[in-house]
Amino acid sequence: MTATDKPNEPSKQDGSTMSANPRSSKKIVGVRFMPSGKVHFFTPGNVDVRVGDTVEVETDVGYRQGTVVIAPDQIRYADLRGSLDTIVRKL
Repeated sequence: MTATDKPNEPSKQDGSTMSANPRSSKKIVGVRFMPSGKVHFFTPGNVDVRVGDTVEVETDVGYRQGTVVIAPDQIRYADLRGSLDTIVRKL
Protein backbone atom coordinates (compact mmCIF):
# COMPACT_ATOMS: atom_id res chain seq x y z
CA MET A 1 0.00 0.00 0.00
CA THR A 2 1.30 3.45 -0.90
CA ALA A 3 0.70 6.72 0.90
CA THR A 4 -2.00 7.66 -1.64
CA ASP A 5 -4.03 4.46 -1.20
CA LYS A 6 -7.05 4.72 1.03
CA PRO A 7 -6.74 2.30 3.95
CA ASN A 8 -10.36 1.12 3.71
CA GLU A 9 -10.30 0.32 -0.03
CA PRO A 10 -8.56 -2.88 -1.11
CA SER A 11 -6.19 -2.44 -4.07
CA LYS A 12 -6.20 -4.47 -7.28
CA GLN A 13 -2.92 -5.64 -8.75
CA ASP A 14 -3.04 -2.99 -11.49
CA GLY A 15 -3.04 -0.22 -8.87
CA SER A 16 -6.71 0.74 -9.11
CA THR A 17 -8.97 0.40 -6.11
CA MET A 18 -12.09 -1.68 -5.67
CA SER A 19 -15.21 -0.26 -4.09
CA ALA A 20 -15.87 -1.60 -0.58
CA ASN A 21 -19.44 -2.41 -1.68
CA PRO A 22 -19.55 -3.72 -5.27
CA ARG A 23 -23.34 -3.22 -5.44
CA SER A 24 -23.08 0.52 -4.73
CA SER A 25 -21.92 1.35 -8.28
CA LYS A 26 -25.04 -0.10 -9.92
CA LYS A 27 -27.37 2.50 -11.42
CA ILE A 28 -31.07 2.40 -10.59
CA VAL A 29 -33.98 4.57 -11.73
CA GLY A 30 -37.49 5.01 -10.38
CA VAL A 31 -40.33 4.59 -12.89
CA ARG A 32 -43.99 5.41 -12.37
CA PHE A 33 -46.64 3.81 -14.60
CA MET A 34 -49.52 6.08 -13.50
CA PRO A 35 -49.27 9.79 -12.56
CA SER A 36 -49.89 9.20 -8.86
CA GLY A 37 -48.95 5.51 -8.77
CA LYS A 38 -46.28 3.61 -6.91
CA VAL A 39 -42.65 4.06 -7.96
CA HIS A 40 -41.03 0.87 -9.30
CA PHE A 41 -37.26 0.50 -9.56
CA PHE A 42 -35.33 -0.71 -12.60
CA THR A 43 -31.76 -0.75 -13.87
CA PRO A 44 -31.32 1.44 -16.95
CA GLY A 45 -28.94 -1.01 -18.66
CA ASN A 46 -27.37 0.71 -21.68
CA VAL A 47 -30.19 3.25 -21.96
CA ASP A 48 -29.31 6.84 -20.99
CA VAL A 49 -32.36 8.12 -19.08
CA ARG A 50 -33.24 11.31 -17.23
CA VAL A 51 -36.17 12.39 -15.09
CA GLY A 52 -39.22 12.94 -17.30
CA ASP A 53 -38.20 10.44 -20.00
CA THR A 54 -40.81 7.93 -21.16
CA VAL A 55 -39.44 4.38 -21.13
CA GLU A 56 -40.62 0.86 -21.86
CA VAL A 57 -39.90 -1.83 -19.29
CA GLU A 58 -40.54 -5.55 -19.17
CA THR A 59 -42.53 -6.54 -16.07
CA ASP A 60 -44.05 -9.80 -14.85
CA VAL A 61 -47.25 -8.97 -16.75
CA GLY A 62 -45.55 -7.90 -20.00
CA TYR A 63 -44.17 -4.69 -21.45
CA ARG A 64 -45.34 -1.43 -19.85
CA GLN A 65 -44.74 2.24 -20.57
CA GLY A 66 -43.79 4.54 -17.72
CA THR A 67 -42.11 7.81 -16.81
CA VAL A 68 -38.75 8.13 -15.08
CA VAL A 69 -39.38 10.03 -11.83
CA ILE A 70 -36.15 9.31 -9.93
CA ALA A 71 -32.74 9.75 -11.58
CA PRO A 72 -29.92 7.18 -11.25
CA ASP A 73 -27.86 9.47 -9.00
CA GLN A 74 -30.75 9.95 -6.54
CA ILE A 75 -30.95 6.32 -5.31
CA ARG A 76 -28.67 4.36 -3.01
CA TYR A 77 -28.58 0.69 -4.01
CA ALA A 78 -28.27 -0.38 -0.37
CA ASP A 79 -31.84 0.85 0.22
CA LEU A 80 -33.32 -1.74 -2.18
CA ARG A 81 -33.76 -5.50 -1.85
CA GLY A 82 -34.03 -8.24 -4.47
CA SER A 83 -33.25 -8.35 -8.17
CA LEU A 84 -34.30 -5.61 -10.56
CA ASP A 85 -35.59 -5.75 -14.14
CA THR A 86 -33.92 -3.69 -16.88
CA ILE A 87 -35.38 -0.86 -18.95
CA VAL A 88 -35.95 -2.13 -22.50
CA ARG A 89 -35.82 1.19 -24.36
CA LYS A 90 -36.45 4.91 -24.20
CA LEU A 91 -39.52 6.13 -26.11
